Amino acid sequence: EANILQRPGNQHGKDLLLQGQSPKSGQIFKNPLLAQTFKELAQSGKRGFYEGRIAKAIVETIQRNGGVMSLGDLKEHTSTEVAPIFTDYKSLRIWELPPNGQGITALMVLNMLENFNIKEMDHNSADYVHLLAEAVKLSFADSFQFCADPARVLVPVEELLAKNYSKQRSELINMQRANSKSIHGNPSGAGGDTVYFTAVDAEGSACSFINSNSTNFGTGLVPEGCGFALQVSKSTNKQQPLCTVSPA
Repeated sequence: EANILQRPGNQHGKDLLLQGQSPKSGQIFKNPLLAQTFKELAQSGKRGFYEGRIAKAIVETIQRNGGVMSLGDLKEHTSTEVAPIFTDYKSLRIWELPPNGQGITALMVLNMLENFNIKEMDHNSADYVHLLAEAVKLSFADSFQFCADPARVLVPVEELLAKNYSKQRSELINMQRANSKSIHGNPSGAGGDTVYFTAVDAEGSACSFINSNSTNFGTGLVPEGCGFALQVSKSTNKQQPLCTVSPA
């Protein structure tokens, strides 16, 4: 555990160690440097952290290790007042911070657990721990996929907390075995896939049309003035790679 504090470039990691080792249970660890930081925050408030000595120390450490944060970045920081989110777990209403925080993950776990009779399981029994672990894995798969800065991306909070969605997700839990790979769900219910249609006129002339880029928008590269994106494909020496189209 102490190794991460002793990496090259981490000149002051030793400040959090006792004689070069992580403090152990029962040992007394004094941190006068943190006490001084708290005193400065008490005296100067927000400015004591985002400007001045503490800010300079933070920026110097980050830049010395290859980061790009500047004093201006810290000085321009603002806090936002957000509306909490909630779910109803049986007779209780549980409140959490919204995304970009991960409080929604805990709410999704509770929603899934509602679909099981936990009272029949002994506390910390194999079934009890297994159920919680599987629900947490599925919930984190969703939060890692969908939760980000709500000012920049649309986070489907209402859909992620919908009871019918949690029911669908809970059905992925197998009480006999662990899920080795938990993947995110589709809370909006909308899907994206290959577009295909066939048109036939009265004279029998037909057109079979398929629009497949392997993944959504393929490479994302759009030739100027052409109206389509290039497909994801790798080939060398004029070889023909696997093609995903299979028109009728």
